[in-house]
Amino acid sequence: MTYLEKMRSCWSTLYQERAEEDFQSLIAQLDQAKENHFAHHPIKEPHWYQDAVIYSLYVDLFQEDFHGLKSKLSYLKSLGVNCLWLLPVLDSPMRDAGYDVRDYLAIRPELAGVKTKEEALVVFEEFLAHAREEGIRVIFDLVLNHCSFEHPFFKEAKNNPESPYRDYFIWSSTGKEYSQARIIFQGLCTSNWEYVPENKEYYLHRFYESQPDWNYRNPKLIQYMVDIMIFWRQRGIDGFRLDAIPYLWKEEGSNCESLPQCHQIIKLLRAAMDYLQPGALLLAEACQPTEEIVRYFGQADECQAAYHFPLMRQIFACIATQEQEQLSRVFQETPAIPEKCQWFLFLRCHDELTLEMTTPHEQDLMNRYYCKDPAWSFREGQGIASRLYHLLDEEPAKVLLAYSILFTLPGTPILYYGDEVATENNPDFFDYMYKLTGHADTRNLCRGKLDWAKIETDLSTLGSPAQQIFSGLQKLLRERSQSPALRQGQIQFSPKTSSPLLRYERNYGEESFLIIHNLGSKEIEMEVRGEDILENLRFQGEGKYSLGAYQSAWVRQSSFLA
Repeated sequence: MTYLEKMRSCWSTLYQERAEEDFQSLIAQLDQAKENHFAHHPIKEPHWYQDAVIYSLYVDLFQEDFHGLKSKLSYLKSLGVNCLWLLPVLDSPMRDAGYDVRDYLAIRPELAGVKTKEEALVVFEEFLAHAREEGIRVIFDLVLNHCSFEHPFFKEAKNNPESPYRDYFIWSSTGKEYSQARIIFQGLCTSNWEYVPENKEYYLHRFYESQPDWNYRNPKLIQYMVDIMIFWRQRGIDGFRLDAIPYLWKEEGSNCESLPQCHQIIKLLRAAMDYLQPGALLLAEACQPTEEIVRYFGQADECQAAYHFPLMRQIFACIATQEQEQLSRVFQETPAIPEKCQWFLFLRCHDELTLEMTTPHEQDLMNRYYCKDPAWSFREGQGIASRLYHLLDEEPAKVLLAYSILFTLPGTPILYYGDEVATENNPDFFDYMYKLTGHADTRNLCRGKLDWAKIETDLSTLGSPAQQIFSGLQKLLRERSQSPALRQGQIQFSPKTSSPLLRYERNYGEESFLIIHNLGSKEIEMEVRGEDILENLRFQGEGKYSLGAYQSAWVRQSSFLA
């Protein structure tokens, strides 16, 4: 099936035979962009995301603006990063960290150090060009499910019932529809509907009340979103993190999550981007059970990548219990994905250590072990918001252990800004955002500004937590980059033993590694054959080696004997 045929099929499924004029308008949009821009730029490495190391950051909180970020690209390259995930940068009133978009075709001027959107766009394009010259790709968030209540479409729709934008949103006279849809922000929102006194009606919002949901039953909305994606692809963006996509379509009598129409929308967007030029990454942010997340790959015709939320939780569970069963089980339960697709893996993200879709036992375990302060609790126990350094007991060895696990599992790793230098929670930023928005959103504990004067001092101080973690990550990423088996290889877990060891093999072609992680607080002795490229194994004589507490060994072409 051609990309054009795929778009036609998805369109027909969503809108039946109506809206033919809208479909032809969509194709005309794509054809014009293809002829004017993409025909002159040949495809390069369409599957680049399979060999990426991603660093996620808020531009202003990382280093003020794009000029500051540009000055730090050498720092990021020295760490081993080759792709930036820019957390929301589009124009926004900032009531939800930028996930409330006011203008989808504009960069926030303050992120460019200028006063107008026009100037900001120029600065952003210059930044993208410089990053490309440095060998660093850039993706950013595209919020598909909702916008800001300051978006001009919503303002007009709310104030004028006859507005053509009225049908871009979902309205109700009672606020009782979709009663089976859960409240995602438990403890922060009490309803999915917000009342508008002037009109005596309600609008739907699955997130904050300042974020009205889009109505994808309106085919013109698809045109609008494709136009946005074309605009940013023309300016050099390498891909889009598709925010909150399980909630795009609503059906009465359902939980309004991951409905079949969601997948048709994503298939259509993917076909549109591939029609322009293959290689634009679509990254699924779908916090769902594993079997649901896998569906967002489709038959390699939806998203090329997706976050493995269940795997993230099990890395932490594995460290907490000092047992490997949690981690090996999640791999056994994860269906195979298409060849050119990829899992994206992370320890901490911009949100939280999410406990959605877990059992009460798992929630209890994670909260007991990791929610060390009630202030870290997010959504009434459904998540834990804290910096990685605090979650792992402020022990650099534990932080490096967690990253060693992350870097040796199948998938593309993501680092969250500041975690590489032992950045701590920022209560002052939480207080600032609470006063600004009125929401006690604990995620803001881990969204504060980096203090570069302190970071530079810490990095120059031998033995400081920041220096230990940064130099340790450099070494891990350097060794990983030189070994295809660690990036692309198959994984096979070793049999369970009574010792607190996590062990698995990674194999690719002629290359083979045995990965050993000591999850415990005591040194463990073992027999190993092969070369530990991390040089953490200590020879004890007569073929025996020891591995220190919370240390890892990446043993090339080895056999584990005991």
